[in-house]
Amino acid sequence: MSSPKLFHLAPMLLEIGTILLPGNWGRCIKHPMRNQDQSYVREIAMEERRKLHFVKKPSRLYCIFALPSLNSVRAYQKIGLNVLSAVYEIEPLVHNGPMHLGNWRLGNFYQGQHHLADHYWRGLRVDLPNSNDISDEVLVSLEYEGAEVLIGGKAKIIRRLDESSLDYEGRGYGD
Repeated sequence: MSSPKLFHLAPMLLEIGTILLPGNWGRCIKHPMRNQDQSYVREIAMEERRKLHFVKKPSRLYCIFALPSLNSVRAYQKIGLNVLSAVYEIEPLVHNGPMHLGNWRLGNFYQGQHHLADHYWRGLRVDLPNSNDISDEVLVSLEYEGAEVLIGGKAKIIRRLDESSLDYEGRGYGD
């Protein structure tokens, strides 16, 4: 079984073959200019829960974020996240490296709502026959809009999707 496609959003144009390094979101979150805003507080709380109960999962602060389908890309951009970013198909460089499939819709919780962070870290799971492509976790329905994949290592850009591939009216994928 081949690995499922993964998509990454980046605010700049990158060449095919570019190697993405983990940790850019953590670098941004920890930047002194952020003044410990809501994103900072949320991510630090998520990291604390991960370290306490889900230590084998990759850190959100030191990973590459990916989406498992164009449906997920559309849903993510529809609510105003990374709306102007270029969309890239990527592949992890370390096969069977640390990965996590979570629900990005659970990321907006408030301090003290640890059950939501725990639910995020428990992840979305489904068993597909003969598949070890995403560690011991495999993508739920690839069409689930809230799915995001944390890649705990480097990834390579395979191709950049053009805007016509992202049909926001649901008429087709175009690729």
